[in-house]
Amino acid sequence: MTFAIRTVPVDGGDLRVGFRPGNAGAPVVVLVHGITANHLSWSMVADQLGEDATLLAPDLRGRAGSASLPGPFGMANHALDLLAVLNDIGVRRATIVGHSMGAYAAAAFAVNHADRVAGLVLVDGGVSFATVPDGADIDAVLTALLGPTMKRLSMTFADVDAWLAFWKAHPSLQNWNDAIESYVLADLAGVPPQLRSSCNIEAIRADGADTLGAGGQFFRRLMRPTPWLRAPRGLLNQVPGLYPDAVAAQICTEVPALRDMRVDDVNHFTITMSEHGARVVAAAIRTQL
Repeated sequence: MTFAIRTVPVDGGDLRVGFRPGNAGAPVVVLVHGITANHLSWSMVADQLGEDATLLAPDLRGRAGSASLPGPFGMANHALDLLAVLNDIGVRRATIVGHSMGAYAAAAFAVNHADRVAGLVLVDGGVSFATVPDGADIDAVLTALLGPTMKRLSMTFADVDAWLAFWKAHPSLQNWNDAIESYVLADLAGVPPQLRSSCNIEAIRADGADTLGAGGQFFRRLMRPTPWLRAPRGLLNQVPGLYPDAVAAQICTEVPALRDMRVDDVNHFTITMSEHGARVVAAAIRTQL
């Protein structure tokens, strides 16, 4: 099953939103992707949910089908775009699910628009315990954190095969599948031999800085019990992942609303883009419907 596409008016233009209708009366789930991603990062999770939910998966402003949307960026502003998506479809409350940076935006939505939230799930993100030192080069910080996914933003590619070869060499994507291929192709912009990522680098810089600042702290204000899924391997398939067990235990002590769920045998990408990861994420979402 694929996403249909609808456009939603937001400040500065139209937000592109992937849409999958569920059964009559099915609850609505909003799926929020990561910092350099697009809505197709959710395709395997969507397949696991089937028609038990109506799914709305936006391309966040500055990315893929919403790449031309201008700033301001930041988690609170992405939350406003999510609010526009709910208003456009005429839904009062929805379950909000975010992966990576999308989890920070989901947490911002849950805090700033709490009356519109039926449930909340954070997937390998949403929780910041680091800050950017004054005067730091944000591009260098993000490259250190994101590796090849950041590096590609300044690269061009001669053809589609070169683009796919770059992604297939990514250390976290060695278990390649059709969903991953569709996801990476959705980020492709330009014409040969100057193909490039669709991501607006200014959006990535602004959002990256925000997750390491005020935009990364919304999770501390969460009140509802919230599944927080963690991958044991990180963005480069390294061990430990973004949230080592000891760090996660300390965070959950500080924020009792978080329900720690370690998802074995996945990394930061395959927690949503593998059969096993997608099945676990979908099961967590079902607890919030």
